[in-house]
Amino acid sequence: MDKKEYLSGLKKALKKAGVQKNDDVIAEYAQLFDGKIASGYGEEEIAAYLPSPDEVASEFGDMQPSNKLESAKKVLRIVCAVIVHILTWPFITVLYIGIAVLALLSVSSAVWGTLCVAAGHGIAIGDNISFYMPEMPYICALFFGIALLASIVLSIAGMEGLRLISVRLYKVLMRWHKSILGKEATPPQLPGHPVITPKMLKTIHIFIIFALVVFVFAAIAGFASMFIIAGSLEPWHVWGWIEPGLQG
Repeated sequence: MDKKEYLSGLKKALKKAGVQKNDDVIAEYAQLFDGKIASGYGEEEIAAYLPSPDEVASEFGDMQPSNKLESAKKVLRIVCAVIVHILTWPFITVLYIGIAVLALLSVSSAVWGTLCVAAGHGIAIGDNISFYMPEMPYICALFFGIALLASIVLSIAGMEGLRLISVRLYKVLMRWHKSILGKEATPPQLPGHPVITPKMLKTIHIFIIFALVVFVFAAIAGFASMFIIAGSLEPWHVWGWIEPGLQG
């Protein structure tokens, strides 16, 4: 039996034994043949020295996991995937709820801030619909309107941050899901945090800091102007925001 016959028989025996990575085994024995031939041995002599293809296949076949073990591992992987999904999806849902809440705050701040800056009080639309705001001096409403409009930038920044986190978490979860179920050859390589370029991150920081400074300054100025103009630390009583019967 020469090299070609031995390797051909080994390939058939490995396939019959159910060895999965038989190419690696055949390549290993081919290199063994080449090394012995380089040392001066003949192919028939090498084949006679080596164990028979059936013996090699039997040895590697014993090393293969049984079908029952593979089935148990697959079931365990599926159970792990289900548990991780059950634990992760509520967190992703909370992130999306947070995005919805911030979106609602942005719209409310835009409406109320515009009304404060434009008119300083509520505007009625028809008989039954109105955007109610308590009466106050225009300078106070102006400051509060500026604070509300600045808060829109903070809300949008929070929305985008939550969106990036939720999208990144979802991608990592899906990559891990495919990897643990054997649908991908390599494990997930995605980082768990959002990837933002340094230039974009710097721009976002500038906008957030500017909006935060404007929000804090305008809010403080609004309350200070209320106290000064009303001449009291309780301007809502001075301007009649609370009904007399409820002031008690």
